[in-house]
Amino acid sequence: GCEEVLAADFPNIKIVGKQAGKNDVANGQTVTTDMLTANKDLQGIFGINDPTARGAVLALKEANRTGIWVTGVDGSPEAVVEMETPGSTFWATPAQDPAGMVLKSYEIGKQIVESGSAPAERVVLMSPSLVTQENLSEDAGW
Repeated sequence: GCEEVLAADFPNIKIVGKQAGKNDVANGQTVTTDMLTANKDLQGIFGINDPTARGAVLALKEANRTGIWVTGVDGSPEAVVEMETPGSTFWATPAQDPAGMVLKSYEIGKQIVESGSAPAERVVLMSPSLVTQENLSEDAGW
């Protein structure tokens, strides 16, 4: 999804590398350290989730690299704490709504039980909110 949006809406952004990770802080740090070595003019990092992005932030701090913006995915409380840290390069994270997801699942399950049939829609997408350093005070959090 990230690559599709970049290609369609931001064709001037060049993806210089992709690395498979283990979705955790330690691996995010290791992968980012390798990326920093291979790409001296790196300007941004997209972490597949917030722990990976937090690992990227640690690697940037360790390498004393500035001016590289990091985004994650989830809107986790740990990501928000990192974004509140003065000087953090963790810039944004689309926030999921775990409580809202549970409520929606309950509603769909109840509808299935009451109607005895499958839901009208097989997939229900819920829109995330974008949490950034600029709007942290507006974030309701998980």
